[in-house]
Amino acid sequence: MNSKNFGVNLMITYGSNIFLGVLGVIFVPIALRKLGLEGFGVFALYTTILSAIALIDLGIGRNLSRNLATCESVDVGQNVVSLVIALYSIIVAFIVLISPIIALVVPKLVFGTIEYVDVLGVITYIAIFEYILSIPCNIYISTAVAREKFSLLATYNNISGLLKYSVMFLALFIFKDPLLLIIAVSMRKIIDIVIARLILGKIEHYNWKPVFSYVPLRVFAVQSFNYSIPQLLQTMVILSSSFSVGSTFGLVGLGVYRSAFDIANRIWFFSNGLGLVVFPRLVKLNNSNEGRQQIKRLLPMQMLLSWMLYLSIAIVVIVYGNQILPSIGISDYQIISMIKLLVLGVSLNAHANLAYEVLQSRTDFVRLNIVCVLSLVLLLGVYFAFKDHIGVLSIGWAWVISQSFYAFILDEFAQRGHWQIYLLKASLLLVTIYSLISLPSESYMALSLYAVLGFAAFCVAIKLFRRNLV
Repeated sequence: MNSKNFGVNLMITYGSNIFLGVLGVIFVPIALRKLGLEGFGVFALYTTILSAIALIDLGIGRNLSRNLATCESVDVGQNVVSLVIALYSIIVAFIVLISPIIALVVPKLVFGTIEYVDVLGVITYIAIFEYILSIPCNIYISTAVAREKFSLLATYNNISGLLKYSVMFLALFIFKDPLLLIIAVSMRKIIDIVIARLILGKIEHYNWKPVFSYVPLRVFAVQSFNYSIPQLLQTMVILSSSFSVGSTFGLVGLGVYRSAFDIANRIWFFSNGLGLVVFPRLVKLNNSNEGRQQIKRLLPMQMLLSWMLYLSIAIVVIVYGNQILPSIGISDYQIISMIKLLVLGVSLNAHANLAYEVLQSRTDFVRLNIVCVLSLVLLLGVYFAFKDHIGVLSIGWAWVISQSFYAFILDEFAQRGHWQIYLLKASLLLVTIYSLISLPSESYMALSLYAVLGFAAFCVAIKLFRRNLV
């Protein structure tokens, strides 16, 4: 795929993600008004449990995209798809078998001290149901990513996202009940399967008959597991923070955290879009020495620009958040403060996604897993160290500190940098953190200083780009 097509695919994906991101931002303040903090906390529990159940996917989708991207014939692709269908069949049978244990034991172990514990079993069953329904869609999406059919994928994402948010808004206005909202959201997956088949099913026509062959299944499962470990650890950052806040501060605290998080994580629409487009390309580039040299030439410039741009988003939200957020219906001071912290933490995580994809495409799983584990431990350590002193905001600071470490180290592993680049990146981060803890008048000074440093970073990036042209 040439650079022009890569850019077009990236813009198509970004356009789709921005559209869905705006809908997500609109949903949060309306949901808070209709459900209240406790009701929003119940809905947040559902999304958290759904994410936890999805961990059992074990990287199958990513490995399917990788194998289809490199296979040279339809027959080979058919073999891979048949293996995936077989693996998913085993997973579904396993989930159904242990679902009573998940629904009855896990919620009481994790949330046994808070309200609504009786409905958590029902919520867990619904989450299992939605995960099973999502499997066909995941297979279609993985095929589209492998074949780089991002215009079709963007069309599907837009229609699917519009369906999801239409159902969510309608349920909010009709029911005003978190459990009925959850049921409505999960049931829309039935229509989602039809949409995926109509739009993405025409990319390649595979027979979805499972093939239970032990050796190929074991090989594919091991490959998938390698891809799943860093993904699992990243997801554990979100899950552990939600579970920790819920068990410590109850549904109200969880409502504060997740309402802020669901706004801040809109930044991931940019990084996830980049990861979706760049991963199959990186896999192909890493298969040749010329491709690896191309990555080595371009990566320092791209990572520096990424660092500057993501932190630019963060510092603007931090400085102007008190004016911007009330205009969209977010007026609670604690939620606004949490959003500012999480925007910085999520921005750092989003930036690191490029280095994450580079390391995954190289199958450098050991170092990737070590960094993910350490950042998770750091997040939980900071949270538990400060929760008794600054309350629920401790999870926001835990995100900032752990993701600063995560982003710096992953960048270093993906591409060793120069001391000038380290100094620029550290300076930009420190100024952004200073804007968090400073008075309003001082935060504007921090923004001015950031603009100067950002310009210097841009000039260095241009210099790196010109050097690579030589």
